[in-house]
Amino acid sequence: MEDLKNIIKIVGCLVGGLLFFYFYFFILPSRNEDIDKDVLDNCLPLQYDFKVMSFYSDRYYNFEGRTKEGRVVRYKLPRNWSLENVCTEGDSIHKLAGEKELYLIKTDTVIKLPLKVHGEGI
Repeated sequence: MEDLKNIIKIVGCLVGGLLFFYFYFFILPSRNEDIDKDVLDNCLPLQYDFKVMSFYSDRYYNFEGRTKEGRVVRYKLPRNWSLENVCTEGDSIHKLAGEKELYLIKTDTVIKLPLKVHGEGI
């Protein structure tokens, strides 16, 4: 009888663990509308205007740059703009607060980069 109780406890723990796993990974994740709203809330108010001195990327695009006033600044830009293989040292990055576009200004051209979520523009 004692063995049966132990087996029931183990099975109960496994079922509870499976229910927690299902709830955590399938019920709680944000919907796409919530993710879009979060990206807009976080990215739209930001304003950038600097010349790139150095940068690297990990979870963010990390820039060290110089403003028009000569101040050295460091920014972490979200990966919602596709700057991979586009930005080089010496380029300027410009974005006004409230705009969805980021402008990458090179010596001979201006590249307009739209704000993206899941690879699609908002």
